[in-house]
Amino acid sequence: MHGWISFLKNLEKLLIDQCNCLRSIVPSKVSFSSLIELNISECNGLLSLFTPSTSRTLHQLKNMSVKDCESLEEIVSKETEESSEVVEEEIIVFPKLKTLSLCSLPNLGSFYNGNIALKFPLSDKFSLIDCQKMESFCAGALSVNRWTEVEFEEDKDPVLLEVDLNFAVRKAFEGMSTVFVCTFMLRD
Repeated sequence: MHGWISFLKNLEKLLIDQCNCLRSIVPSKVSFSSLIELNISECNGLLSLFTPSTSRTLHQLKNMSVKDCESLEEIVSKETEESSEVVEEEIIVFPKLKTLSLCSLPNLGSFYNGNIALKFPLSDKFSLIDCQKMESFCAGALSVNRWTEVEFEEDKDPVLLEVDLNFAVRKAFEGMSTVFVCTFMLRD
């Protein structure tokens, strides 16, 4: 098992395609400290990708794409109360993530539904396409690069995030049953 964990820690690119038996990518004790690119598609049994503990190890991640995963409910799952892990930090930072693409995820309710704050200081572009069930991006505070472009529909120009992402999301999904209740802070 130790060799497998060491392998994952040094992994730079990960592509997971058509793995319908997969429910989550890894247990919470695994580090992805070298991961630069993550692409997941057509994994219809997948419910979540990471725990907050694993998310805190994604220091090098620059690009994340998740598409066509029918059962996916959230990207970062909440730690369970039964977990032996103690949440030391009340923030999850994706320090190098530039692009986030979430497409055709019909059961995605949120990126993260817990109360820990999220930061994306270098974000360039978020794509949130065909995620109609999304209720919020996150339940806690969110800080993104103020020049982030947000794309809500394929083949349409992305919206430049000039004011705040919450306003852009609400405007894009106006008239739908989707409600976004996240607090957003822009990075200076």
